[in-house]
Amino acid sequence: MIQQCVSIRPDGLLQIASNVATNCQYVITSGSVMDWTIEDAKPVLAAIALLWATAYFFRVLIKTINQDGDSND
Repeated sequence: MIQQCVSIRPDGLLQIASNVATNCQYVITSGSVMDWTIEDAKPVLAAIALLWATAYFFRVLIKTINQDGDSND
């Protein structure tokens, strides 16, 4: 994970320092998915599981409706 120190100058421009040890107003952290912890990944995993469960529910519902329509013929 890469951290960058950023301060806002009086004229409104951003000033980027080379390290985080200086007096910073903001620290920008950038990383990749591989840097995630389990806690970081839980909301994404929950959203994927919910999407899968919703799609599965609609698939079963449509299959049930289609089977009921075929039995009336």
